Amino acid sequence: AQKFWYCDGASHDYITKAIADSLIPTFENEIGSFEYIRFHCNAQTYGQDGMPHSDYQDSGTFTFIYFPMLEWKMEWGGELFIYEEDEIIFSWWPKPNSAVLFDSYIKHVGTAPRSRCSESRYSLAISVKQME
Repeated sequence: AQKFWYCDGASHDYITKAIADSLIPTFENEIGSFEYIRFHCNAQTYGQDGMPHSDYQDSGTFTFIYFPMLEWKMEWGGELFIYEEDEIIFSWWPKPNSAVLFDSYIKHVGTAPRSRCSESRYSLAISVKQME
């Protein structure tokens, strides 16, 4: 089976700091004070569908997924699905330069591009913990 391309952002201090610093106002506006937990990048090509999963079960933990592609056509697929129980309740098309923020306990999956797409679907996933 093919594996996703995955890069742990913690191993790239300069990039991690630049991205983290740029997102501080967004997170503080949405959830208040916070701390970073995890930062990683993914890339998917045709046939590399993920599995529905939750990132964390802790209350007050959030997942931020950013889609940095410069171009992405709707017919290429690659949607992010969010579940309740075993039903999809929300679908996000990975529009270039868009992002989604949700509670980390929510089950979700990033789908692979469709067969007619020769591009990689990139995502930057950041997990944060709301401070009390």
